[in-house]
Amino acid sequence: MAIKELPPITFPHTFAAGNTYRWGMGLFSAMGLFATGNALSHHQPSNAFVAGVLTAGFVFLLFAVLSFRIRVDGTGMTQSWLIGKSAITWPQVARVDRSRRVYSIHIADGTEPIMISFLSTPAQIAVAQESIRCAGLTPTRGKIPLPAVERWDR
Repeated sequence: MAIKELPPITFPHTFAAGNTYRWGMGLFSAMGLFATGNALSHHQPSNAFVAGVLTAGFVFLLFAVLSFRIRVDGTGMTQSWLIGKSAITWPQVARVDRSRRVYSIHIADGTEPIMISFLSTPAQIAVAQESIRCAGLTPTRGKIPLPAVERWDR
């Protein structure tokens, strides 16, 4: 099943992480804080330590997700977040894959420098379609290796 064609993105356009990731990490962080506080109030230091370590991980992931941005413009894409920044130009895009619900953008060496899976599905579709259009990719003919169900390449 081909993806529904969306109108081109107006450049520059910035996408943020989807609400599922934001709410999910926020909920896990809040539950971790509650568990840590509960263990401390019941004088259970070993439980508080475990809950505190898990909570610290969830809070770090929450800040990483909240800082996640993908900027799409006429020259390419830039991904920035807490962990760092990466950028690719449209000529560097070698292929776009679609598995069941996730899209991935790959460069010539097969790596995926831009992680669009944190975006909501409509945003992933918009970025994938813009990548296909701007990089001049065409649908792949023949058998596509799993887990991809659709692929566009040069």
